[in-house]
Amino acid sequence: MDSSSTSSSIPINIECKETSRRGRKIFLLQMLMVCFIPHAALILQNCSIMSQLSSTMDASIFLNNKVSGILEHCDAVLAIQDERSAVTNYLLGDSNENENP
Repeated sequence: MDSSSTSSSIPINIECKETSRRGRKIFLLQMLMVCFIPHAALILQNCSIMSQLSSTMDASIFLNNKVSGILEHCDAVLAIQDERSAVTNYLLGDSNENENP
């Protein structure tokens, strides 16, 4: 073998048997981690989804307030237009009555 292939792979010898006290602790830790990693991933996923929903809801509330304001302005404009048409009809009605007799 050439020297580059032997220097790139360094064998690591860690003695960790499941029967030793340290091995049992490591095994127990691994089993606990394996159980909680999917739960942690789901919690993070739910947090990010809730954050996106909160932003969307804030934007919806803002737009709802803007639309409500616009509708109130429209109601005011319609009331003014009704008033003007009533005044116009009254004035034209009075001038037509004055000319006809």
